[in-house]
Amino acid sequence: ERIELRAGTDNVEAWSLVQRAAPIEERATGFMQVGDIDAALASLAPADSVLALAEEVAPEWVEPTVRRGWLDYQASRFTGFDDRTAADSWITRGMEHADVAVRLEPENPDALELRGTLQYWKYLLNLGGPPDDAEALVAAAESDLRGSVAADPRQASAWTSLSHLLMNQDRVPEGKVAALRSYEADPYLRNAHLTLWRLFGASFDLGDGVEAKRWCEEGRRRFPERPRFRKCAVMVHAMPG
Repeated sequence: ERIELRAGTDNVEAWSLVQRAAPIEERATGFMQVGDIDAALASLAPADSVLALAEEVAPEWVEPTVRRGWLDYQASRFTGFDDRTAADSWITRGMEHADVAVRLEPENPDALELRGTLQYWKYLLNLGGPPDDAEALVAAAESDLRGSVAADPRQASAWTSLSHLLMNQDRVPEGKVAALRSYEADPYLRNAHLTLWRLFGASFDLGDGVEAKRWCEEGRRRFPERPRFRKCAVMVHAMPG
């Protein structure tokens, strides 16, 4: 990642600032994993400040802006359904960064993924407004996520978000294909267990017992501590044949 990131700019100061922000971001994630939301939110502020400095010294570089948007997304996830007003505020901030990033590089896969993810999360939180506006929002999210994976097919996290969106729209075959592309691109993605569960769920919904068994067993092999991969074994036995 550092080599690819360094290739994105020749501004050493900006690159160093982005590197300084990374461990602060990780610390915030660590607080979230143990349920300390206040500490997680507090940790995001210094990371955002460092990235803002990187933006100032290299305004043409998209990376700091994209990372600031992801920080806002993380904050919106921390608050989530418990405080949708606060989540909406963080999403709005993130969208501002995403829009700037897409203007800087209209085909940047990370910028498109960020904007698509924020739009879809806003839709899931029922913050999209009247039905027509909500449908337009989820359509824009799909467009951006598809743009991200078209720009870089290795964009595993964009594939997995797209798979969730498609399955949530009852487009199960398309959703399964997107989940497969995510797993092929990066089987060790942080939330790979969710991708495997979607692959099982799509196979189950499509009545494909062989594929359902395959993905259930893969999930149990890789994530034996997760109860859903024991539940799916029972579900497979309930399938015809």
